[in-house]
Amino acid sequence: LAQAAAQANRGLSKPSNQCSVMALALKSTCNYLRETCNSLREPNAWAACDGLRAIAVLWVCGGHASFFGTHESLPGLLGLLEPYSKDVAVDLFLVLSGFLIGNALQREVIKGCGQTSWASFYARRFFRIVPAYLSACLISLIVERTAYGTTSCNTLWRNFLFVNNFFQPAEACMGQSWSIAVEMQLYLVTPPLFYLSQKLNKVWAAPWIHVLCASAWFTCCMLRLLHVIALGDSMANFDPALYYFTQYRYAPYIAGVSVGVALTNSLAKDASTTSLPRQDSRLVAVLKYVATACS
Repeated sequence: LAQAAAQANRGLSKPSNQCSVMALALKSTCNYLRETCNSLREPNAWAACDGLRAIAVLWVCGGHASFFGTHESLPGLLGLLEPYSKDVAVDLFLVLSGFLIGNALQREVIKGCGQTSWASFYARRFFRIVPAYLSACLISLIVERTAYGTTSCNTLWRNFLFVNNFFQPAEACMGQSWSIAVEMQLYLVTPPLFYLSQKLNKVWAAPWIHVLCASAWFTCCMLRLLHVIALGDSMANFDPALYYFTQYRYAPYIAGVSVGVALTNSLAKDASTTSLPRQDSRLVAVLKYVATACS
């Protein structure tokens, strides 16, 4: 876009201007798609996080299967498998997402001397999530209309805007996709968090990231506490707002962002001097981080 504007200032014709803008936009889109595909096969990816994701997936599936199959609580420690009473697995997803996003954005900050590309970040998130997600929504709409004759997917616009978590899942198209809406909302506000930290202090931005994350985490905890107090005795029942609404769920994500930034800075400083092999030091750091986050 900047190149197209420069050419316009040199007196090129309007059609040529438009073609240049379209060509640059197409090139940028292709680059984002290529980067997304490459990131899926990146050799330095956090394999430990993929394993934890797999555990969380099995955790959620097992909990839902047990709850909807028997409609009874599991005894003892097995009750942890029930997402509606012990939603640790969902929080684990959010922690991992925050960790990976914080790691990726901080690496961009280090490489770009304090600058991050919002457009690149949002485009990567868009092409990684939206095509598959919206395709699933459209398939759900077709199946619902043709096979069941129900109308919950009439609210498909909520999925397109990623606000479906603020509505009852039973009344939404693909109600189980509420967590995708939460994550997309959190992705939207994460780059401004880094931008604000840079504005607060360009030299010591990383400490400001942690201050902002700690403030946001504390705010989320206070919001949850106030909501629980307001519910009173009704808290004994399942509360949809406390479970689905973003303002009550983002604490694990923001904690993950903070740890991702800290670990990235540590690896950047100690990459050449660490006594452990690079991959081993990463694994040890991730395990320490997971233990801390779970506690």
